[in-house]
Amino acid sequence: MTVTRVLILGHSFIRRLREHKGRNTDLEVNLHILDNIELKWHGVGRRTVLKTVQFDLSVVELFKPDVVILQLGTNDLSHLSPVHVGSAIEDLTRTLHDSLNVKCVSVCQTIYRTGAPIFNKNVILLNRYLKVVLEPLP
Repeated sequence: MTVTRVLILGHSFIRRLREHKGRNTDLEVNLHILDNIELKWHGVGRRTVLKTVQFDLSVVELFKPDVVILQLGTNDLSHLSPVHVGSAIEDLTRTLHDSLNVKCVSVCQTIYRTGAPIFNKNVILLNRYLKVVLEPLP
């Protein structure tokens, strides 16, 4: 049976999600993943798209995932425009596909913050932007 290698990559939300799901490797129950997979979590606090490119692509190179689930953008939106952040995520997605041979990249929506209407407006714009630019990618 073929094993699919999955990397969940991003900022501290990924680290907290891993801690929340605990050490239970029953992904059918926890994440509704039914395939035979080898899973690696890599979540680092305060991670931006630029820092991910600078410091975390080596994790991708070493693990050689078939699938990358990417959760980024939240830390970038505090100081960059939604278009700038979206463009950086698009570039990273293309790098993962084209240079690192990842078959499937799943980009998660950026998460809202409670009580932050301006930030949340930028989240909406970023998510809309990403939906358009990532649609044609595999």
